[in-house]
Amino acid sequence: MIKVTLLGRVGSDPVLRATKTGKTVANFSVADNQKEAGEQKTTWYSVSCWDAKAEIAEKIVRKGDLVYVEGVPSVSSWTDKQGVARSEISISCRFLQVEKQKKDGASQEPVGSTQSANINDDIDIPF
Repeated sequence: MIKVTLLGRVGSDPVLRATKTGKTVANFSVADNQKEAGEQKTTWYSVSCWDAKAEIAEKIVRKGDLVYVEGVPSVSSWTDKQGVARSEISISCRFLQVEKQKKDGASQEPVGSTQSANINDDIDIPF
């Protein structure tokens, strides 16, 4: 199994929807900022939380929150209407930790654990 860990800021509030088969999914974006050759580079990831995790994420995750995500990655590629090749990195979330920010704007540091939430899948490891 391939696993990705990501620490970044949420770019949009989660959108909760149901699939044709009745599964619940919450989708939101996460930005990862890194410096490359002295320049700031932002990479956007699409995160999907499923079933009970989707409903919890929809309630607690908000734009600007600092999140730690573990999950399974996938990459999709397509050509848009203008003929430009596009690609997207998606992460199917297995573990999500959310650090809420202070509302007064005085500090950008995460607040205490009372405003932190973990959403975890129990994954059976076969060894």
